[in-house]
Amino acid sequence: MTDERCFHVTIKGLVFDERGALLLLRERSGRFDLPGGRLEHGEEFTDCLVRECREEMGVRCRVVDRLPRFAWSARDKDGVWRLVLCFAIELENREFTESDECVGYRFVRRGDLESLPIAPQTKPLAAWL
Repeated sequence: MTDERCFHVTIKGLVFDERGALLLLRERSGRFDLPGGRLEHGEEFTDCLVRECREEMGVRCRVVDRLPRFAWSARDKDGVWRLVLCFAIELENREFTESDECVGYRFVRRGDLESLPIAPQTKPLAAWL
């Protein structure tokens, strides 16, 4: 049972290609999600994104935005409420190292989101694109 008063804060990165399509990572489960993850206690937003990109993809990133570009709250697959903050990032390269959170990737447009298995906490993204 989850505590309804608890929120996890999730920091996500937005990477757009030259066509304006958005990068989503394919997890081992088959679901797609934005790069990024849960903010640790005392961690800065930018530090969280740098750490998560390194852990998930083995790639360094640079955070472009000073403030979140998009934000929403949603429940994750376990029913836990998450506050999702999205920042534009630039990746050093696309030579990703496979992990449980990144076994592939795809650049998608808004219309593609409806046909893909998207992580529950990331589904509200469609309204912001």
